[in-house]
Amino acid sequence: MMIKNDKLMIFIFLCLVLSWACDITFNNPFTEDTYTDEKQTPESTVEPTPGPTEESTPESTPESTPESTPESTPESTPDGNNDTPESAESIILEGGTATVYADTSAASNAVALPGGFDCCVPFETESNDLFYRIELGAGDTISIIVTPTGSWDVAIYLFTDAQDPDGSCVAGADDELFGDPEVILYTVPDGGDGIYIIGIDSWYSEDYGPFDLYVEVY
Repeated sequence: MMIKNDKLMIFIFLCLVLSWACDITFNNPFTEDTYTDEKQTPESTVEPTPGPTEESTPESTPESTPESTPESTPESTPDGNNDTPESAESIILEGGTATVYADTSAASNAVALPGGFDCCVPFETESNDLFYRIELGAGDTISIIVTPTGSWDVAIYLFTDAQDPDGSCVAGADDELFGDPEVILYTVPDGGDGIYIIGIDSWYSEDYGPFDLYVEVY
């Protein structure tokens, strides 16, 4: 009887131990599951990615257009556009006079007068020449003064037919020396009204340059 009680006591003791052990396993706050649940990894705070920065488009600076510098018109005009009798430049009188500044350097030799006693100039005209036209009436007197700039020797002549300068030449001058002005003074006869052409030339083929042409009609 004593032995059965001891076994019963042992059995009850074992049951208590097992019960206690089970209670620890399921209720221990430090078990792996509970620990895992409580020790949660903090959610990573995702910082908002800033949106693309709108690049400031630099205002287009308009290119500065260089101011056009007006070309200065030289007093002498060496373009030679009036270097034939047919292309003679018209002379516009103001108060009965006109002054032209030009240059024969870029012209050609369009008219070559033979010179001599039967010609309106004493010497041949073999150099570059320019021509000017003017309308005259019967009784008009025209004064033509051509002054070369520098030391070249100018020759001048006045004619009426662009196709025949030698045959229609009415006056000429090539009397002065290098650098000196030449002068024509001519009065239009009755029936001689019309277009007259002034030729600016030289006797020597390498003699040309700038000049002043002064014209007066009275």
